[in-house]
Formats: sequence, structure tokens, C-alpha cells
Amino acid sequence: ESQKLIERLMVLANQEVARFLSERSAPTLYRTHEEADPERVMRLLSRLRSLGVVPESPTLIGAVEAVGRYEDEHGSSDGLQELLWGARAPAAYSPRLSPHSGLDIATYCHFTSPIRRYADLVVHRALLAEIGAEAVSVTPRESQLASLAEHLNERTKAVKKLSRRADDICFVSLLRYRLRETELERELPGIICGMRDRK
Repeated sequence: ESQKLIERLMVLANQEVARFLSERSAPTLYRTHEEADPERVMRLLSRLRSLGVVPESPTLIGAVEAVGRYEDEHGSSDGLQELLWGARAPAAYSPRLSPHSGLDIATYCHFTSPIRRYADLVVHRALLAEIGAEAVSVTPRESQLASLAEHLNERTKAVKKLSRRADDICFVSLLRYRLRETELERELPGIICGMRDRK
């Protein structure tokens, strides 16, 4: 419960800072998330129903809520989060304010982790400049924000790809270890939540 409360407070802080900066037309980076492709959402809903997870509403938000209930009941999502991510459009940084459909909110930025994300540092500097606590000269110019957003989006994609590859290597190593300590013909329980071409 305490972790969920902290997450909610962080989202609220990100949302309020984005609202504050957008109301003042302060140049900054927003975190945006386009609406998911309706066809992908329908496939997600079908997959969830086949696994016994039935959303109350036939929407992406309904699917997110259903997976959340499943996690609360079972203590794990059993790979269902992967299904959710596969249905969503990727989030991105942008100097233009646009809704974050994944969180179902109109204003959002990354503000709460300036130590690990450069975009958060950009937002901190914009906020400090807007309230007069930092020189405007240290904030990126509005003309620089589009190329900065593009660079950060490319780096995010590269990191996600590397992270998936590292997860795959760890999973295969663990599976190899488990198979060595037991019979190779042993059946292992699991849920296939997606397949990707690894070219």
C-alpha cells in the first residue's frame, strides 16, 4: 500500500508541474502518450479474456484495471503487464503538451527523478526559471527542445531494447540452471504472453 501511495503522489507531482508550466507557456519537455491502436486493444481484451481476466469495460483503461485487480488477488501479474505494454503506443518526450493516454491525464511530465532522467532535470530547470529561482540561461532554449526530445526518445528505445536483451539472457541462464538440477523432460508451468521476432 505504501508503494502505491508513493507512486500516486509522484504521478500527481508530475501532473501538477506539467500543468503549472503549460499554463505559463514555459518551454519544457512533456511526457506524452498517444491513444492505443483500437485493433491492438481488441486483441489485448481477447487475450485477457482467454486467460480468465475480464475487464469491466472494453477499453485499455478497463484492461489496466483488470490486470491490477488480478495482481491484487494473485500477488503477481503472471506476465500480463507484458500484454498491456504490447497494446499501448509508446510514450515519448515532446516540447508540445499532449495528453498521456496511458495514465488518462491531460498534463504530464517527468519531474520526480532528476538523478536518473535528463528530461526531469530539464523540467526542474524550467520550473526553477519560471519561479525565478534559477537563471533562465541554464534552461534549454525552446528551439533546442524538439531535437532534445528526439534524442531522449531514441536513447529510451535503445535502453529498452538492451534491457529486454539482458532479461532474455538472464531468463535463459536461469532456465538452463533449473533444467540441469531436474530432469530435462520435466514440464514447466508458464503463460506465453507474446512472441517477438528477434532479428
